[in-house]
Amino acid sequence: IYKPGKLNYVWNYLSSTLDNFKAKLLGYRNYTALLTQTGTSAPVATVLQNNLGQDIVWTYTGVGTYTGTAVGAFVAQSKVAVITSQTDLTDTGVTTGFRATDDTIIVATFNYAGAGLNGVLADSLVEIRVYN
Repeated sequence: IYKPGKLNYVWNYLSSTLDNFKAKLLGYRNYTALLTQTGTSAPVATVLQNNLGQDIVWTYTGVGTYTGTAVGAFVAQSKVAVITSQTDLTDTGVTTGFRATDDTIIVATFNYAGAGLNGVLADSLVEIRVYN
């Protein structure tokens, strides 16, 4: 017997269960997105995969510095990896990322002299892995 809303409940339950199974099988939960940023605006994330259990909110923190926030998502410092890949073909700088606090990830872009640089993120990959 079909009951309104029941199908959505079942789908959400299966999706959540599969995400948990995948995380256990791989040994980590992950967030993968393409970040694009211009001027002094916050990066816009095109999320490719997220099984952290919550969304990451991206903000512009300063020249070339962007903060991703998800409360309590990055507690185990030694078990968080941030992988970045720059797609800006103008060869203007370097992109890096790291865990800053239990709640935040920093993605930073620099020119080759080491100064912060805006506008380098153009569908640039960021993957955050939180190992079990």
